[in-house]
Amino acid sequence: MQLKIMLEWFLNPDHLPLVVGIQEGIYKSHGLDINLIQPEDHYDGFDDLKEGKIQMAINEPIHMIEHFRDDIVCIGTFFETEGGILVKKEALSNLLAGDAIRITTPASNPTTNLVATEILKKYFKTQNVDPSLLNVSLEETDFYHLKHLNEGYDAAWLCFENFEGIEAQFEGLAYELIDSKKANFPNFSALEMVVNRDFYYLYQKEFKKFIQVTNEIIADLEAGKYNAKSIYYAYSKEEQSTLMDAIIDDSARRFLAIGGSQQKWQTLYDWFKALGLTTMTQEDYNNMFVEVKDA
Repeated sequence: MQLKIMLEWFLNPDHLPLVVGIQEGIYKSHGLDINLIQPEDHYDGFDDLKEGKIQMAINEPIHMIEHFRDDIVCIGTFFETEGGILVKKEALSNLLAGDAIRITTPASNPTTNLVATEILKKYFKTQNVDPSLLNVSLEETDFYHLKHLNEGYDAAWLCFENFEGIEAQFEGLAYELIDSKKANFPNFSALEMVVNRDFYYLYQKEFKKFIQVTNEIIADLEAGKYNAKSIYYAYSKEEQSTLMDAIIDDSARRFLAIGGSQQKWQTLYDWFKALGLTTMTQEDYNNMFVEVKDA
């Protein structure tokens, strides 16, 4: 089976099990021809699934709810970190005082902007600050958060602990990552595998094999069987750096055996429903998932 997989953004260590499977010939040995595609836009995978250009898209759980259609199904989460809004320490007091701050984001739209502001309001409450004081502007740029923070932005959304958190530490940036633990919202900093529904049911056996093989790779990564750094650099053609080494090390411990997504994201769906960010019914939500057991 050929499986064209569109990533949620540029290739990075979040995709390490897939990279290992391709680079080491593991998928090929099981009759799976896997190709990773980098998008031009964060949401390209959903459109390309609909048009039949790809067979799988990878994206965050908030977007699978945001872009819900009955022609796609989710087959499982394979990566989870902490994430949220990364705020410069120097801007944090201004934020809590109600002063205007600028937030860089790769995708500014009503849904993601509302989620960001709701997270900040929840954070205000944990700090005993009136949420009505919130005064932020979300400005669409791209995924290079640290670049924009260094160029003058006060905060960045959406940032991940294993990526921008590590990057900020390396650059000596004093920051606060307002994540689910600090602001009491359902964590959604994860990656979900989304598949064309008809294609999935046509190739269920092959998808079971894909899940089995990928889960074995994830277990072997956790056990230290692979030299993750050398494999990643060989595939990506990136020049090795101490920063990327640290990101790979941190990311390699965050992969999950694929499965169980329906229960995992129920609280996220409930939150979105309460915010009026989705018209999905509970039945729609339930039908969006298939439980793929190992072959």
